[in-house]
Amino acid sequence: MADAWRGFVKDGHWDVDVNVRNFIQRNYTQYDGDESFLEGATEATDKLWGRLQELQKEERSHGIFRYRFSEGKQEGFFCDRPF
Repeated sequence: MADAWRGFVKDGHWDVDVNVRNFIQRNYTQYDGDESFLEGATEATDKLWGRLQELQKEERSHGIFRYRFSEGKQEGFFCDRPF
């Protein structure tokens, strides 16, 4: 077994095939602590969140907003029906 899996319970099929359910059942440990281990948002995250909030505001007033990335170009437009 690879070093990356050292410490995980090897009991079931997750180490032989793709079995997420089995992996979680065998290796889940409940966390009863608080959020003190979390760090604050980075500047990049704050910037992205701000842009997302702007787009959500536009979407609420104009309808569904679709955004595509294609060949290095960014395209944004509103759509008047669900997609």
